[in-house]
Amino acid sequence: MEIVITVIVIGLLGYWAYTNFNKEKPDGSHPLDQFTKPTEVVPPAPVAEPVRVEAVAPAVKKPRAPAKPRAKKTPAI
Repeated sequence: MEIVITVIVIGLLGYWAYTNFNKEKPDGSHPLDQFTKPTEVVPPAPVAEPVRVEAVAPAVKKPRAPAKPRAKKTPAI
């Protein structure tokens, strides 16, 4: 007997869900349109290219001092 009551309750819930969710909205759309109609794909916004800064004149390098002579190591005996 419990099985019969359970089947009837599930059937009534299924019928209610079918009739409730299968209605058209006032604007003319349908709840299942979100799954069946293709959505408009918006192209991504263009990515800004990095600004390139070019030098007007080459940088002037400072002259380096000449290297100091190294002291020779005495051999260990």
